[in-house]
Amino acid sequence: MPRQYSLENTRNFGIMAHIDAGKTTTTERILFYTGKNYKIGETHDGSATMDWMAQEQERGITITSAATTCFWKGCRLNIIDTPGHVDFTVEVERSLRVLDGAVTVLCAKGGVEPQTETVWRQADEYKVPRMIYVNKMDIMGADFFRVLDMIHERLKCNAVPIQLPIGSETFFKGNVDLLTMKANVFYDELGKDVRVEDIPEDMVDICEEYHEKLMDAVTALDDDLAMMYLEGEEIPVEKIKAVIRKATIDNEMVPIVCGTSYKNKGVQELLDAVVDYMPSPLDKKGIRGINPETEEEDFRPASDDAPFSALAFKIATDPYVGKLCYFRVYSGTLEKGTTVLNCTKGVNERMGRILQMHANHREDIEKVYAGDIAAVVGIDRTDIGDVYTDPENPVELEPIEIDPPTLSIVFEASTSPLVGRDGDIVGARQLKERLFNEAENNVTMKIEELEDKSGVEVSGRGILHLSVLMESMRREGFEFQVGRPRVLFKKDENGNKMEPVEQAVVECPDEYSGKVVEVFGTSGGIMTSMDTSGIVTHLEFKIPTRGIMGLKNRIMNVTHGEGVFYHTFLEYGPYAGEIGNRQNGAMISMTTEKAVAYALGTLQERGQLFVEPGTECYEGMIVGERSKAGDMVVNIARTKNLGNQRSSTSDISVQLVPPRTFSLEEALEYIADDELVEITPQNIRLRKRLLNATDRKKAAVRAGQVNK
Repeated sequence: MPRQYSLENTRNFGIMAHIDAGKTTTTERILFYTGKNYKIGETHDGSATMDWMAQEQERGITITSAATTCFWKGCRLNIIDTPGHVDFTVEVERSLRVLDGAVTVLCAKGGVEPQTETVWRQADEYKVPRMIYVNKMDIMGADFFRVLDMIHERLKCNAVPIQLPIGSETFFKGNVDLLTMKANVFYDELGKDVRVEDIPEDMVDICEEYHEKLMDAVTALDDDLAMMYLEGEEIPVEKIKAVIRKATIDNEMVPIVCGTSYKNKGVQELLDAVVDYMPSPLDKKGIRGINPETEEEDFRPASDDAPFSALAFKIATDPYVGKLCYFRVYSGTLEKGTTVLNCTKGVNERMGRILQMHANHREDIEKVYAGDIAAVVGIDRTDIGDVYTDPENPVELEPIEIDPPTLSIVFEASTSPLVGRDGDIVGARQLKERLFNEAENNVTMKIEELEDKSGVEVSGRGILHLSVLMESMRREGFEFQVGRPRVLFKKDENGNKMEPVEQAVVECPDEYSGKVVEVFGTSGGIMTSMDTSGIVTHLEFKIPTRGIMGLKNRIMNVTHGEGVFYHTFLEYGPYAGEIGNRQNGAMISMTTEKAVAYALGTLQERGQLFVEPGTECYEGMIVGERSKAGDMVVNIARTKNLGNQRSSTSDISVQLVPPRTFSLEEALEYIADDELVEITPQNIRLRKRLLNATDRKKAAVRAGQVNK
């Protein structure tokens, strides 16, 4: 099949952002307006096409990067929607390695957030051309010009608006094109009735101001354009676009557009900007590598006529077709059934079925061309970063670097008295096999069996990263238990102990800021920035990863649920010393019985309960948190003493406070060193490692924690 779209009319770009900036919502609108989807998918109701995993739909976040292809104004758009959460940053980095450009989505209220800075630095490393889309112009607190200041201050780039918003918050209704000096006004809810009008009178002055700034920026980059501008000549819009495009591709300028994807305003103009300013594979010229036979530099131009070369950047497992390998073609063409050289492994591999992916949907294709992104089935020996080449013309490309894990958790076969009640897979051997299969497809995790064979240690980038694996396994029918997450330390060149440090950000009402600072202080955090200029107080901290665990709940408590908390890995820093653990003790069941309302009614006066009447409990299970330090063994099945003067119905019924429930991440952050989280398809339980109270006492004596 001949090429349908030329290299010049191909755009390979990614959508990247901080979590909750509207990245996937923007992608869904792109798919709708390009005709790829016939209805709009939403993240909030789990219908987003690109967030196809069950956990993505339930959590409302992107976990794994998803690829799709669509078409706009004669151009083929190959898009990768990347995760926004810090624990999945490596997905972003792998995608940036093979993309030609990127659209950075910013929230019009939050602006440049920690993860924004992280992905921006990654894009800097790979010299990826970027543009910025200021999203959510309709929400309360949206401020385009404040975001513009943050871009200049924090990203330190030559960011130049090519649009200005018309209104903001509930009054946002379109944008002004600073090249044509015309307004694009939206009149319907689907964003299809867009009318080009004159600039509103109250915006004429500020539009002229920013038009001058735009012209100053472009004339500084092109002498011919500068001469025309100085002589007062009318400059064609297409010539201005050409200069902006070149400057964008050369990383000398970052164009800024705006809109609100959720309200369907501004996405079409964003697509126009992608076509106008994002690079084609031809603009990237080609790729340089090393010829393994001669060890000399080898240049592969972006051309169908050049020898075939491609890079594998993602491995996934599909329940229907098996192992899927995503790859980017840099040069040459490839037909299905062709044998290629895996230059990294030094082995030949047959490219059986070649697929064009749309999230988790597949379309068989006969041939791929230079600049294409596709997937191949049945490549058993391939790992992320492997290079495919023509066997007669091999080339080695720069490998994909993966940051080391920062957190580890030990997985063990369940020893719960209730084991086997919910799940079908409970054996240690099956658990081990499942985890090592994960290691083959997920290079971001390090998986090793403990020396004593008691469990398997899994290391990853954060609690969410690891909990996604646990959630997948419980949905597959596994029952298992895990210990408290352990931070991975390392030593510098002088032998000093180093630990991972996070950048944490809290936004909260002014009256709670003091309490937030106090909470961080007790967790080893140091405040680095405080901004009270907005509607809320913006606080930034440096804090050891150890201090992050369990911190979100404390922040929510002191801000009465009004705080916003997020964090991102910053660096390895000097060991910060001991950090206080959970202060309150646990209520521990002494028997294996169902919880009784009467017993719980008396216990809730002593602390906070985790179970409700009728919950099946067992000896050693944690049923609540004590209001003071020290564990307490309790009888969750105690009933009233009945006599001649007292019946079971003579007292007022027990009024119980709803129990505290834990998500998987919250449970992992809550437990102490001597506690475990029991995970089944139906339940998440907290328990002591040693279920018997006498055994726990003996262990404490041996550890020197208590006297005999």
